[in-house]
Amino acid sequence: MHYSVHYSSRGNAMLTVKQLDNLKPKGSPYREWDSDRSGFGVQVSKAGAVSFFQHYTFEGKRRFLNLEPPRV
Repeated sequence: MHYSVHYSSRGNAMLTVKQLDNLKPKGSPYREWDSDRSGFGVQVSKAGAVSFFQHYTFEGKRRFLNLEPPRV
């Protein structure tokens, strides 16, 4: 699966509820990052579903931890 990565031009603002509500689906899944560069962000699917993630590096490899609650 291909993801576009977008670093928002929001200046020093962190992700807000209003910004999350305004995220729209695109032709492919994409990620929006919190501006503090901590690795926190949201992923928007082609269908418009929004999920949170944390990016980190382990043993030199990029990893993404999905922060969604477990499905029951």
